[in-house]
Amino acid sequence: MSNDAQKLPPPTAAAANMGLADKTVDGDGTSIKYLNIYLSKFDQWPGVNSIDDITDEHVEGECLKNFFLNFVYWVGTTAMEKDRGTGYLENSAKLTYYKSVKRVLINKFPDNIFSTNASNDWHASKRIYFEKLCKRSKIQNEEEKVERKSEPLYRDLSSSLTVERAKYLEMDRVDANMIAQSLVKNVKDYDSASRLAEFSLNRVSVARGGEHNTPRYDEGAWDSYFQAPDFDWNIIKQTERQCMLVFCDLTLYRLCPFFSLAVFYLFDGLRRDKCTALKAPYIFPHLRSMKNESVASRMTRTLRGNIEFPHRREAFTSRSMRKGSMTEIRLHRDLSYEEELARSGHTIGGGGPPKNSNAEGYIASTPGMNAPGGLAMAGYENCHMQPQPMSFACLGTEVRDAVQRLVNALFVNDVPELKKGGKLRPLVNVCAARLIGSLNELVRDVGYTHPIVQKILVAAEKAVVDDDRVMVPTESVNLPRYYIVLKDWSKKIRKDFVDNNPQHAPVSASQEARVNGIESMFASIHTRLSSLEEAVRSNEDNQEIIQLQRDENQRLNAEIDALKAKLYRQDKMLKAAMPSPERIMSCAQASAQAKSLVPMMPALSSPPANTSSFGEDSASTAAARESNVSAAEEPPSKKQKTATSATPPASATANAGTTSESAYNTVVSNAIKSVQSNKTAGVTVLTELERFVKEGTISTKQKEFLSASGTGLVPKSILNNMKHDLFVGLPYSYLAEGPRYCRGMTAAAMAITAEQWKELCNLEATDISNDKNRRTFLVGIEAATLLKVAELEVKAGIRKNLKSKATSSIHSLAERLQKLKAHWAKEGMSDLEINNKIQREIGIQSGQQSLRDAYARSSSSA
Repeated sequence: MSNDAQKLPPPTAAAANMGLADKTVDGDGTSIKYLNIYLSKFDQWPGVNSIDDITDEHVEGECLKNFFLNFVYWVGTTAMEKDRGTGYLENSAKLTYYKSVKRVLINKFPDNIFSTNASNDWHASKRIYFEKLCKRSKIQNEEEKVERKSEPLYRDLSSSLTVERAKYLEMDRVDANMIAQSLVKNVKDYDSASRLAEFSLNRVSVARGGEHNTPRYDEGAWDSYFQAPDFDWNIIKQTERQCMLVFCDLTLYRLCPFFSLAVFYLFDGLRRDKCTALKAPYIFPHLRSMKNESVASRMTRTLRGNIEFPHRREAFTSRSMRKGSMTEIRLHRDLSYEEELARSGHTIGGGGPPKNSNAEGYIASTPGMNAPGGLAMAGYENCHMQPQPMSFACLGTEVRDAVQRLVNALFVNDVPELKKGGKLRPLVNVCAARLIGSLNELVRDVGYTHPIVQKILVAAEKAVVDDDRVMVPTESVNLPRYYIVLKDWSKKIRKDFVDNNPQHAPVSASQEARVNGIESMFASIHTRLSSLEEAVRSNEDNQEIIQLQRDENQRLNAEIDALKAKLYRQDKMLKAAMPSPERIMSCAQASAQAKSLVPMMPALSSPPANTSSFGEDSASTAAARESNVSAAEEPPSKKQKTATSATPPASATANAGTTSESAYNTVVSNAIKSVQSNKTAGVTVLTELERFVKEGTISTKQKEFLSASGTGLVPKSILNNMKHDLFVGLPYSYLAEGPRYCRGMTAAAMAITAEQWKELCNLEATDISNDKNRRTFLVGIEAATLLKVAELEVKAGIRKNLKSKATSSIHSLAERLQKLKAHWAKEGMSDLEINNKIQREIGIQSGQQSLRDAYARSSSSA
């Protein structure tokens, strides 16, 4: 019997599907539907519009393979609508239909070469091809690449004439300089300063959106030749690391990575008392636990949040920076193709002339290859020079000590590599020099009262910055001298930086590097340039005087605004303190009745023995009260200590007026304590605790307590008692912020242990900026506060677990405690029971018992 006679007939469709799940069979039906759509759209074979019309003759030889390839190419490159529901098929669904179509064709044509085991390798390679095709098509498909679609973000469109396409010229322009300017203006805290640094470092590194979360200080070094930090940069797609050098921006301080890092350091970017030892070495420790996609999404939100044109925001993503940076590097005439890829991290070569893929595997990442691209990103025209960053060296040795004091006062530094003697210590000095060198431009852009400027001035005052060589202009006699000195230093540092980084090629360079004789052209116009520069300097001097006058006006305006706010608050407080006419009359009647009862009242000769200003009345308070009571019994003549003999008692209205006048004087006396804004916005438990330690607030209260009682610790209730004005600003009991502040600090009081409170009470006023252990101690209290509130919420059933993204701000804690109180009240607890519960959490024995507590105790004792 021949082989043909022994061969079984092909199985029917029902038999071929035996053993398959119903869902798989249904999927095959959908695949046949897509096959029929393809056959009806494309004239694969004349007269064939469905798979049922295909015969063995149609698919003989390689025809079935070709048909299958044409079909899968159409599926892979087409945005296919879902058979059920709305939207388009994902790549995973397309792969499922790929397998299904293959199975359908094999079942229909089992004898074809397409269906034999000999084609297994062919099928394996085509599946890889199909997956790549789907992935590439999704990126290129206009209907599916909304998130991937992004316009390039160029450095500065105002000075670049070769990168912007004509079709974009009529649109509102968006560039990196504009976004950086917005980021600088919006800096106010750690997060906003970090976003500026992340944007700047990622852009100059030509990095992907999620790559800046991996650089570490302990893996970096300072390159003494290029005078730049060399970070070990992780390339995500190549799973490799390369060197990454960053440089001072030549013309735009806002885009300079050293300036952005300096601002980040100003806002506690080098503090590590809030993070674990695992996160401490990272430049951005708060990004350590985030996925790369989340970091990239954060960068996208940063970009869009700082674009002033709403209709242009969706056009830019984290890819925009890399796209724009690589385009500008490609256009740079001083860079080779290899230097471009050495900066972007792409694989150099790809096989074939002039590259050899085997040889390229032995080429390591070097500063010499990476630096030119970095200089191009920093705005340099001569990308093969030896650059010099901004430095304090130009100020001379006379102010060396003042400069070091300033650097130490600017940044709270917990990173060992950046401390004195560390391998990256020059980075701190360069960042500080860039910050001071940019001060004049910064003040011009954001004003004298901006948080960045004010932090610099606070550090300068703390460091006692002075320079005998600097003369104070008559236009700025009211501005702080250290500010005038810093502005003079800024001018000198900026000029020294420009002089040390000339952008024409040296004489020793090759003819090609000098761009066809550009050096001779510079030499021919050098004299005219010098005279022009002199005129510009003269104009800058005039502009500096105008700038000083503007700074003085801003300072005066700030003082005027503060005085207006102070006056408004005083007026509000006086209205609250001054009684109404009806109140005066009622006080007069009460006073007249009190005088008639004086003979029947026992004399108050001494205060109670066990009293203090932190629970009831201190000795001084009781003495003052006694003198007031005695004075109330005396006629006005004796109170005024005149020689007049007994005079008739003043009228009740006069007595009430005296009381009102006393209240008035008290309010005014308290009101002039400070002109600072009395708001809890932005105030955290940590900032308050650090202020208490810095000013010695709690230790002062402890001394007062000891002088009154002789022993023990001042109660923790001083943190949340309106009687004790611990909050910066006016007496907050008259303002809406007062109760909120008290609730927030109540949460802190509940979390502070007895040992911690004892240490706080004995801490004298001290500067903790260089005391990491002390700051870590306070950070622990803040963390315990958040945990304590979360535990109470879990017990109350408000929260399921202790995990929370809530902040440690006074405002947030106050709102959470308020919700807890409302929940307890809803469960039937009275105000007295709620107060007693909070007092017990603080560690203070409850005062008055509620009826429910008294009954419970009596029942338990019985």
